Parts: sequence; structure tokens; C-alpha cells
Amino acid sequence: MLGASVLILIGCASWFALSPREPVYEGKALSYWLDEINRTGKTDKNEPAMKAARAMGTNSLPFLLSYIEHKESPIKVYLAKMAQKHPSMRSQFLELDPLLAPSLRMVLEIGPEAKPLIPDFLKLLEDKELSWRGETGLWAIGPEANPALEQACRNTNAVVRVKAAVVLARIRAQERIGDVIVGDGWAQGWNMSTISGRRLFDLGSAFTEQVFGALKRNLKHRDPAVRRATAEATKNAGRHAKEITPALVQALSDEDPSVRAAAAESLKGSDPEAAAKAGVK
Repeated sequence: MLGASVLILIGCASWFALSPREPVYEGKALSYWLDEINRTGKTDKNEPAMKAARAMGTNSLPFLLSYIEHKESPIKVYLAKMAQKHPSMRSQFLELDPLLAPSLRMVLEIGPEAKPLIPDFLKLLEDKELSWRGETGLWAIGPEANPALEQACRNTNAVVRVKAAVVLARIRAQERIGDVIVGDGWAQGWNMSTISGRRLFDLGSAFTEQVFGALKRNLKHRDPAVRRATAEATKNAGRHAKEITPALVQALSDEDPSVRAAAAESLKGSDPEAAAKAGVK
């Protein structure tokens, strides 16, 4: 029994010795600075963590990716759901992926230098559960991701094509006011966790007029694959349906048959009345 315990201890020590070490800034590891984003609770208090992100730079990318790709175990997900129903069970240890959103925020801070992660984020687009993480990561990298997104618009998976087209539009809708990016529909803030009771950083998105404007512009993109994927992405335009209708009607005359077909389907979904008037059946 004692021998088995010794072997376990040696194994654990070896694992810690051989496992990659997180980069450090001012004596504190990357994971500390990620959780610091959660702890601050206010955007104007984030600068120390952002300074750490810039200092650690590309050395942090493999570790940020591991947090972004991470999937919690089914048992932890189950216990977290129980904690939501029973406040007495609330615990910080049951929090699901508390460093996920902060990791994406650090990718945003690193920006174009995070481009080595582009292939990994594109791969995430294919995962139904994790696709939004890939979308957010590509958006965070910014214009450096545009060529890869344009190529992703050729993907045989329609869902991937649509997501790539939307991220491409979000990036092209970005406007900078000082150091702040606006117009692309992404927002950041802090929410009270129903699992642990602590405030956690979070990222969200919504379609803005600027994003729909970029989608309309992309319906005239030089690459027919981008035009097709963009037309597919406008199928559920919601309250912006009327605004994007003229661009879709124009796309019905596109030189590429796949773009015409996608525009027709989207027009039927977003504005059936306009589709009927245009002769779409």
C-alpha cells in the first residue's frame, strides 16, 4: 500500500515537472491575470491585466487556447446545475470555464500577433458546442483573420460558411474610437454567477446596423464564395430584414448561380413579400 502511494506521488511530481509552465508577469502566472479580469468587475480597472497580456504576448497563446478549447466534464456540469438550484451548494470550484471569457479578452489585447491561433479557431467553428468560441477568437484577432475567413466561406459545411461570413462582416464593421472598438456588435461586461455567487467577466454579441452594412457590402465581394456565404448568413435577418432586402434582390442577378440560389432562399426567409414580388418561388 505504501509502495503504491509513493508511486502516485512520484507520478504527480513528474507530471508537474514535465507539464508546460504558464508565462509569468510580475511574479504572477497567466491564470492569475486571467482571473484578475473576473475580479476587477470594471473595464477601467482592467489595465494591469491588459498590461500583463501585452507583456506575455505570444508566449501565452498555447495556454489561452487550452482555456478556450476546454470542455468541462459531464459530472462537473451536473454539479454546477445542481448548485444553480440549491444555493447552499454554490462554490467557486464548480464554476464552468471561469477563465474562458478572460482568455478571449486577452486574445483581443494581443490582437494580430495572435494569428497563429487562426487555424485552431477555424476548427472550433465546426464544433456545434464550441463554435461561438472560434467566432469570438477570430473576431478578436481582427483583420489578420480575413483571408482565412474568406477561405472558410468555401467550406462544404453551410454552418461554417455562415459563421465565417458573419465574423468577416463583424471585423469589417469595426470602428475605433481611441482604444475602444465599436460598431461590430461585441460587448463585454460582468455578470453575477448563479453557480458561485461571484462576478465573472463575459462577452456577448448582437447584430448592429454596422454589421448589417458590412454584410450588404460583402454581397458585392470579389469572391463568389464570400457572396454566397453572406447571402446565406442573411436568411434570418430579423428586424433588419427590410434593410437588407434591396441587396438580396440585387444578388438575385449575380453572375454566380450559387449566389443567386442563396440570395433567393434568404430572401424567402427574411422578406417573403419582397421575394414574391421578385418572382422567387
